[in-house]
Amino acid sequence: MRTLEIDALVIGGGVQGLMLLHDLKKKGYSVLLLELNKLGGGQTSHSHVFIHPGYLCRKPSLVREFKEGHDRWQHLLGPELIASSCMEMLVGFDDEIDATEQQILWKSLNPALAAEERRPPAEFGDSCLTRTFGAKVNAPTSEAVMEALLSDATGCLAKVVTVESFKFQPKHIEEVEVEFNRGDRAIIKPRAVLLAAGTGNEKLLRKLLPVATPNVQWNRNANLLVLTGNVESESPLFGGHFVVSGNGISIAQRRFHRRVVWLISDSRVASTGHETHSQAQWFDNLFDDLLGLAPSLFADPTQWKWGMHRATKAEGWDVYRWPYSGRIEKFGFDNLWTVWPTFLTLAPLLSARVCEAIEKGPGSDGGHCAAVTPFWETPQMSEEYWKQHLRDKQLQPWDEFSGSIERSAINMPPEDDYGGPS
Repeated sequence: MRTLEIDALVIGGGVQGLMLLHDLKKKGYSVLLLELNKLGGGQTSHSHVFIHPGYLCRKPSLVREFKEGHDRWQHLLGPELIASSCMEMLVGFDDEIDATEQQILWKSLNPALAAEERRPPAEFGDSCLTRTFGAKVNAPTSEAVMEALLSDATGCLAKVVTVESFKFQPKHIEEVEVEFNRGDRAIIKPRAVLLAAGTGNEKLLRKLLPVATPNVQWNRNANLLVLTGNVESESPLFGGHFVVSGNGISIAQRRFHRRVVWLISDSRVASTGHETHSQAQWFDNLFDDLLGLAPSLFADPTQWKWGMHRATKAEGWDVYRWPYSGRIEKFGFDNLWTVWPTFLTLAPLLSARVCEAIEKGPGSDGGHCAAVTPFWETPQMSEEYWKQHLRDKQLQPWDEFSGSIERSAINMPPEDDYGGPS
């Protein structure tokens, strides 16, 4: 069995894992990233990828974190991708007081968040929105984001069948046994182990933590609605965050050949430990909000083709509250970091914190380990989920879609302090 000695072992190949790999490589560390399926095949390819400085955050401290994460993304993506993915996002409210409070928050920051008042789009019709603002954000595809992160990752990405076991002292992980996709096995001796946000973290943490340890991860199901025009015609092109009846609705725009595709999600997402509702009930609530938001667009649902899919998102457990500023846990180990970013915008911020901690921690030699010669298969990169729906012709006419929505129970979370996902 082979033995590898490296500075850092990253487990999980979504945006957060690739961000950690990218940053550690830049610092000169020898790094290996393990992925069970496809790179970005979980929540990353399910997200609508809004990178913004915190327009719907309710707390100044969280806005500041979003702004820092946003600025780090701007530096990482580069001017060409920033220019191609820049769009004006609409930020709309159906409650005048809510809108005023958000505007006061934007103006109170230094520097202030730039947002100019706009009228709701004429295509919306008699919208319930009382105030609407325009703001510049970036909305690249998840594939473009991953390609930017993979620019210097040759030989550092390994597809695995399983992370079999850990050998550790009470406060230090010494070895990790891994089975690679081609049947090879190896003992990895890392100076640092980084578990990057994913549902697989839960199984790995069970191998590391005592049986009596309470639940440390919250897995919640995020639904994404996919819409496109019923005929080969140009649909209205817009995107934004809208707060309607207290529900934060996010609409991202994509182009597929000559067609405009909308990706719609909201803040009513399924989690654990709360009152249960069916998926049909979730959709009915969202559809009612969409009718209030843009009655001219949704009064006749037969003009659209519809699809919906769900992805599980892993977050650090925080006593029935979502850790919106992200979460980093060590669980008593001096060389373990488990990272849950919560929102894609915060991924570079958490990565910087982890890299700084590793750099200052004991046992790191700044990348002077011998180079590792790859003997493993490299995992493929995932497409965004909505493209799979279109390619497989899974988008349905309204009659078929409305009759096929799953009626099984899902769990709903308590009210949040953020108006919609990022």
